[in-house]
Amino acid sequence: MGADFGDVNNDGLIDFFVVDMAATTHEKDQHMMADARSRREERPEAAPGAPKYDRNALLLNTGSGYYQEAAFLAGVAATDWTWSPGWRIGQ
Repeated sequence: MGADFGDVNNDGLIDFFVVDMAATTHEKDQHMMADARSRREERPEAAPGAPKYDRNALLLNTGSGYYQEAAFLAGVAATDWTWSPGWRIGQ
């Protein structure tokens, strides 16, 4: 539901963090989002674009014109109801 950018890994390149409302446990996910998923229309197999997944994305700049998705590796793929991320600078 929000995004921020900064140099996450101190390599001098700008990285992005995009957050959505992904539950941190399977139980929370089923309790909070199962009803919303049941009301979604089935996505046709030949539909253009990528499917949507309710989870966070940490995009690390590789310096080669590409970004590496690292939210699961960093442990931030699911952070419950996250609306606005913010980096703390100078820690």
